[in-house]
Amino acid sequence: MIRLTELERAAPRAVVKIEGYLTESTLLVLLQTLAEYQQAGMQQVQLMADGLQLIDHVALEQALPHFPPGLQVSFHTSRLVIRQLLEDCGLTVIG
Repeated sequence: MIRLTELERAAPRAVVKIEGYLTESTLLVLLQTLAEYQQAGMQQVQLMADGLQLIDHVALEQALPHFPPGLQVSFHTSRLVIRQLLEDCGLTVIG
């Protein structure tokens, strides 16, 4: 399960709250959503990730090459464990 809630959209940036699990199937939903933001003209998507409960490290690493090119994606969290898991996959994390 994944829940994506748009908090703000003002070109060229969107802010989205992400909750639930990052698994192989839910990462497909995330990738599709990121592609839709890019098609809508967004250049940056900030994912507010405090609500993440589970991260499938292998699935996330496999999904990274499929993130839309040219779209700047950053994760924001105050949770240290989430920050470490995301950074271990090579993602930009802002605390």
